[in-house]
Amino acid sequence: MLDNRTPLLQTLHPRRWTSRVCTGLLLISLAAIHPSASQAQSPTLRLGVVDLDEGDGLVQLSRDYKEARVEAIRLGYSKLREQLVASRRNKTADFDVILIDDPWFTEFAPSLLPLRNVPADLLSDVVPASLRLARYPYGTGELRALPFVGNTELLFVRKDIRADFGWTGMPTEWQALASQAKQVAPLARQRGKKGTFGYAIHGESGAPIVSDFLPIYWSFGGRLLSEGEGPKKVLLDEGAFIDALQVYRTLMQASPPNAITFDWSEMTSAFVAGSMFELNWPVAIPTIEGALGQGSFGDLWEVALPPAGKAKATSMIGNWLLAIPDWAPNPRQAEAERFVVWALANQEKAAYALAPPTRRSVFEKLAAERGKGYFATILEALEISTPRDRDENWSEIESAVSGTVKDYLTGKLEAEQAARTLRNRLVAIVER
Repeated sequence: MLDNRTPLLQTLHPRRWTSRVCTGLLLISLAAIHPSASQAQSPTLRLGVVDLDEGDGLVQLSRDYKEARVEAIRLGYSKLREQLVASRRNKTADFDVILIDDPWFTEFAPSLLPLRNVPADLLSDVVPASLRLARYPYGTGELRALPFVGNTELLFVRKDIRADFGWTGMPTEWQALASQAKQVAPLARQRGKKGTFGYAIHGESGAPIVSDFLPIYWSFGGRLLSEGEGPKKVLLDEGAFIDALQVYRTLMQASPPNAITFDWSEMTSAFVAGSMFELNWPVAIPTIEGALGQGSFGDLWEVALPPAGKAKATSMIGNWLLAIPDWAPNPRQAEAERFVVWALANQEKAAYALAPPTRRSVFEKLAAERGKGYFATILEALEISTPRDRDENWSEIESAVSGTVKDYLTGKLEAEQAARTLRNRLVAIVER
């Protein structure tokens, strides 16, 4: 039942519940106690990495690097960004290599080292949607990072619940999915199943609700801002935004009580406890397997591409990028570039469900392993994914979208008012 969702995830999911030795700065020496001769003669590379699951694979992989010592500096999500901002402002070489979330890239890209020594065959293996994130300007400019963690959102589906209701074939449009999801709780109650719901929204304010809502808006053909170089213009499609709001309200109504405040753990636990659909990241896969049982994938649950709206289906891309700061003199930059190229070339050793790869060949190898067919769907979702707007003011934009969607869901604004409000908020941010 839903009352037990938090204790369940405390035992299962490392992202939110694993106890860290330190809450602040955590230094991990990645060299052996007796370093090799080449390591002893080389400078230490300082790696700034997020203290989340997405950073674990890189830290483990770094232990195999033979050309230099590598020291990982693990910081929480917000703390890492704050440290990078301070380092750039003060022009200090605190890090030789950094692993950054792709929404940060536009802000830092002008101060990142262009990567000109990456083998062409290695780049050709990277999924194009991921590689576009690493170029500045977006998509066509210089390569200033290497995509290392290939996150993108997936539609998680409880096959067993759908089978109980005799539903076959997946809804291909958001309106149809929302309509089906809304039927689940009433039908379940008729059968005496009070803990079964049609959906689980990720309703927590900020990045959670924005990442949950925007793929629906995008699927109706909407965008927030103009693309390309130069000053951005607000391109909010108010009709598409209203359509997406109405679908999302139906999904909220099909979700468990208080889903409008669900964080990641509560949403994922609601899916485990009996919600038929959710939009989630691959990091949820080990938690779900742990709760529903190894081998449950393909039997009790599955992953699929998000549905379409009036336009094409899409998911939100959320990659982590390897980059080299160039805001202060640093004699270790050449070694840092060799390291990031080496890391991408050896990505297979670091890729798993908590940190999916960005190279097609690695996806294909993982998908061929027994019980890991979901990697094929992650790859397919990555190929059709949409990035968050490439703007240095993204955090403010995200806050504006979050607040507007929340005001609509809580009845403070009608749909038309919400669309006008968001337009005004976006104009104030990007056209000031």
